Amino acid sequence: MRNHRTGAARAAAVCASAAAVAAFIVPGASAVSAQPRATPTASSSGAVASASAGADSRVVLPTGDTVVLSAAGARVLPGGPSQAFSTYSDTSGDSYLIPAEAVPFAGRLLDLSLFDVTRLARTAQSTADGRIPVSLTFGAGVTPSAPAGVTLTAVSGQTATGYLTPASGAAFAAALRRQIAADKAAGRTVGSGGLGGLSWMRVVGAGTPVTPVTPDYPMRILQINAVGTDGKPLDGVVNLVNTDDSRKLTLIEPIDDGVARLALPAGNYAAYMSAYAFDSQGVPSASVLVAVNDFAVPAAGDVPALTLDARTATAPVSVTTPQPATSQDAVLQMVRTPTAGPTVAAGGLVIDGPLPITMSPGPAAKVGRFLMDTYLASAGPTTASEGTYQYQYFTDFESDHIDANQTHHLASGDLAAETEDIDSDPALAGLAHAVGGTPVVPGIGATFQSGELMPSTSTSYFTPGPWRTAVWGLLPSGPGKPQAPSLLAGARIFHAGQTSERTWGRAPSAPGFGRYPEAAASMDCQACVGAGNMDLELDDAGDSHPDTVGADADAVDTAAVYWNGRQVPPPPFGPVIVRNVGTGPATVRAVLDSDHPAGEKQSTNTHTDVTFRYTGQTDPSATLPAGNGCSAAVAAGQPSAPCQIMPILTIGYQYGALSRTNVALSPVQSLVLDIGHHSFGGHGSHAPITSAQASVSFDGGSTWQNVPTLGADGHYAALWRNPAPGTSVTVRVTATDSIGGTITQTVANPYTVG
Repeated sequence: MRNHRTGAARAAAVCASAAAVAAFIVPGASAVSAQPRATPTASSSGAVASASAGADSRVVLPTGDTVVLSAAGARVLPGGPSQAFSTYSDTSGDSYLIPAEAVPFAGRLLDLSLFDVTRLARTAQSTADGRIPVSLTFGAGVTPSAPAGVTLTAVSGQTATGYLTPASGAAFAAALRRQIAADKAAGRTVGSGGLGGLSWMRVVGAGTPVTPVTPDYPMRILQINAVGTDGKPLDGVVNLVNTDDSRKLTLIEPIDDGVARLALPAGNYAAYMSAYAFDSQGVPSASVLVAVNDFAVPAAGDVPALTLDARTATAPVSVTTPQPATSQDAVLQMVRTPTAGPTVAAGGLVIDGPLPITMSPGPAAKVGRFLMDTYLASAGPTTASEGTYQYQYFTDFESDHIDANQTHHLASGDLAAETEDIDSDPALAGLAHAVGGTPVVPGIGATFQSGELMPSTSTSYFTPGPWRTAVWGLLPSGPGKPQAPSLLAGARIFHAGQTSERTWGRAPSAPGFGRYPEAAASMDCQACVGAGNMDLELDDAGDSHPDTVGADADAVDTAAVYWNGRQVPPPPFGPVIVRNVGTGPATVRAVLDSDHPAGEKQSTNTHTDVTFRYTGQTDPSATLPAGNGCSAAVAAGQPSAPCQIMPILTIGYQYGALSRTNVALSPVQSLVLDIGHHSFGGHGSHAPITSAQASVSFDGGSTWQNVPTLGADGHYAALWRNPAPGTSVTVRVTATDSIGGTITQTVANPYTVG
């Protein structure tokens, strides 16, 4: 159960996917703590990467770029100073997002901790104003002075401490571009001119991650020579992966004046590098990916130098679509699965707009497996009435090698088409949102986010395969103004020629536990037991689809969890992890109150009270399928351990006769209820639903009347007469199952009486 702070504090504080641990003792279990939720990434080892499902978590990079972490991956919000990013991940699941302007300085002057979005979410930005606390070291004889965008708080000799803020990061990014431009004008290697006497800057309390190497390995010295698109030495970073076993070594290594020298265990390796060409203003003008899938570091004799030459990237990347479309963003990710050890996202690019991209052609891997994934999103024109893209293309192409021809031609019959209808609270009409799709493949975790207005209708086209779709609420237009919630659906399989329609934002916006049609939904289990722990989380937003979960940044949430009737002290944020739950039975109760004070007219307050019985027994039909995350097991350090889905009830709503802004159009209101359990493709509890009752109040909950609620087996219908326009309506639904589970959910103003 996520215990949220106010939406404003969460937006600033980045309380995120990897939350601080707060442990405490509970009866019948050894401890409960807040832990990160995990978004699954397909890999042979079952490794998962940390991210927050449903609730959005904002990380601000030192350049001022805002990255939103969620179960859908990482999204770079529009309006930041950077157009392109290099991406990597390591064997621990940490993900790095390095702005193009910072790449020539990364790992040398700028510590990689500044770009580790997983670590930033977990530790760096815990202050209410979103500051990034940094420590700085200056060269001998240099009088410490604040780099652009940095505020110094203390100076001692050649060291200092300070911070960047979301607002000051743009000045830091501009300083990086100015230095790149100066280096180009002087004919120097880009990045070699330094940053005003700065020799090192890192996040306070963090250093460059060091991959542990077993001392018994014979170590060999490898020299890497890096060459830029202009034929000159290149400064940047290279990612090395031991393809025999990634646990031996997976390393992001800085390149200094075109050379990197490092000691490695003997064995088979792969090397991946992303690089940029810059114009005279220090702005990226082209981007490249260079891949060497196989090379050996011998145990004896000379170790040949490895050359990574950006000029070998001769395969331009593009896509042609059936209708005219302009590039929105691109994500190119090289993913490496070694013979043993975790899969890693070995290198990639995230591009906003039409920046040219080229790759170095190459064959399939000889040792382990290689995946090249190319995600390209483009959009057609906007409508005059809604300011909405008439259509968008979400395309994804996978290969085990890199072809010399990277132009992808698509016909209408190659694609699935889905009509996206976005409904809205009247108070949110006209606010910006974004509709997007993320392919369910390893390594894809970052996209750009573009805005539209709501309510709206558009068409999304998808290449065949599994996709997670989402509607993201963008930042509000001013202080005290509401922000649209962010909604996420579990993975669905799209087929060529398929047509479908989905309505987002249909009333009510109420918490729930997802019921996903696909077994491999690529979502976190919100109530699971794994490796002796139990995970509980109830996201604070949703819509009429049972497979939609979400978060509302405006919400002020209060959560409580009870174990055998005794309240568990709540963590500050993050899901609750009940440790060492044992095999004995227990009654588990979770309560969430969510209030929306920022101007919304609908779903202004929700109260959810759910109880289930934990039996301690294993049920094969409730085993969490592969392709999903289990935070309970992750918290135990066993991400691939089997997990059991708890029999927790959830409610699906279908209100009849509502407008696009969820205003009632009939004097008689109908409500169809779909009661079920948290599930993944049918995996989960199948206990019969034994009852459901709807009640309404027209005086804010002071008095209630039960309304006729007819049906059976989880499917029920209720009818009541709407009061006069402008009158408040509060709806309460209570349901039970045959094994002692109950749920009561009360929603104030789920719709507006018209």
